[in-house]
Amino acid sequence: MRPGLYGRWALRPTFTLYRMPIKMDFYFSTEDNKLRQRINTFSISLNPEQLLLEYIKVPKFILAFKNIGIGNVTPIHSPYTLQGIGVKGFAFQFTPWKFFIAYADGEVARPTPCSSGRPAVFERKLRSVRLGVGKTAAAHFHFLYLEGADDPNSVPKCQDSSSISYPYDNKVVGLDANLSLFKRRLNTSVQLFASVTNNLASAPIDREYVEQVPDFLYNWVQPHFDIKVGVAGELKSTYRHRTGDVSMSYKFISPGYNTFGNPSLKADREGIEIKVAQRIGRELSIRGRLSQYTSNVFNVDKTTYYDQRIGIGISLHKPEVPVVVFNINAAFRFGKKGGNTISYSHVQAFSISFNHTVSTTNPTVLGLTYTYNESVSQRPYDKPTSYSHAGIFSMTKRLFDRFYLTNMLTITEYYVAASGHTTIFSLEVANSYKVRKNFTIDSRVNLSKQNEIKVIETGVASVIKMGKYGTLVFNIGGKRCVNSKKLSNFKLTTTYSLSW
Repeated sequence: MRPGLYGRWALRPTFTLYRMPIKMDFYFSTEDNKLRQRINTFSISLNPEQLLLEYIKVPKFILAFKNIGIGNVTPIHSPYTLQGIGVKGFAFQFTPWKFFIAYADGEVARPTPCSSGRPAVFERKLRSVRLGVGKTAAAHFHFLYLEGADDPNSVPKCQDSSSISYPYDNKVVGLDANLSLFKRRLNTSVQLFASVTNNLASAPIDREYVEQVPDFLYNWVQPHFDIKVGVAGELKSTYRHRTGDVSMSYKFISPGYNTFGNPSLKADREGIEIKVAQRIGRELSIRGRLSQYTSNVFNVDKTTYYDQRIGIGISLHKPEVPVVVFNINAAFRFGKKGGNTISYSHVQAFSISFNHTVSTTNPTVLGLTYTYNESVSQRPYDKPTSYSHAGIFSMTKRLFDRFYLTNMLTITEYYVAASGHTTIFSLEVANSYKVRKNFTIDSRVNLSKQNEIKVIETGVASVIKMGKYGTLVFNIGGKRCVNSKKLSNFKLTTTYSLSW
């Protein structure tokens, strides 16, 4: 739970060493404590390729390092091994000549004891590697490997039987190959992976019970009685032409597949996805997406779930007429058991926006946006329905050489079957004033009303550019909720960023 009073501080300096830019990122919050996962972070990253922009002659060996990160880093190797998770350690990407090497090693979860019905989290470390021939965006053949394990002794034993958690280890091995033809217009890629996950709290399987398994495989897996084995694969083909591209992909992930490097990866899924992007002339562009996924890929469960998504986007950019952007997205999910539909839900969203610049000498930009969202869920025992409308009108006007004024009016209506209608009115006035060449002050005031609750929100930001000494940004904001009866509170937040 967030404390009533807390502070956050961010520092992001950049300095050069032998003309090589070195970036540092430091984030500190008083909310960080030993009962939750890490919030405070610190990292150092280097990008030797930046030296090319300075026209500096450096050894090719140094330029082969695309990036180097130390501290809290977020490397990306593959959705099936390592992607979207922070690693406290180090990572680098090295591409000498035609070869590709990416490596990451560190901690992905710090130990937190169980408390108040919340299960304990063991200290978890992993290492991941991707190596092969060719770059990821071109023709390549790469081998990928990941291994990670929890430390069973990193947290004390939990006495609460409802909050028991178990330590695991995880190993993933796979291949990623991509073939480019017709001057990279046609790309076909294949990815194949296998994973093994052991519950370390269960007993190991003695060698005599699995004599038919080769020694090298037994020593690598070190199987326990509670073990999960899974496979995953993806086949994708993309065709790019002068005015657009088309891609099709097929994905398969078995129920037992797991990777410590991507907790958001969903297992037990199979499906196809089609994407189309087409530009017509210089003014009109169209995008489309269609996908369908199913669960229960081995047909061992009694219930199978189907997920379908469709999306269309149209953009029109024509001189002297409003810029029009149209988007519609829909998602459907239903479950079947024994041929009968037992659950159904869908979410759909529609939005259209217009933006127009009235004058170029003394510009006035007008914007109008309308969005509609609907969610429907139907089951034999209840049928909740909700939807929302939102209309936004904005106007940005330059009043003087250094002063810009923006007005924004938002009207939103929510409907939930359980609580009925809720209407929110919001009016925001923002301005930007350039005091001097290197000093700008931005401020805003937002007034909103939701039923009987009135909210006043203000904010001021100062931006000071100090040339070679960097840029200083200071933000301060306040929010006051005034209930017509008795509710009243105030919050103040500040952030600080410095770079040089």
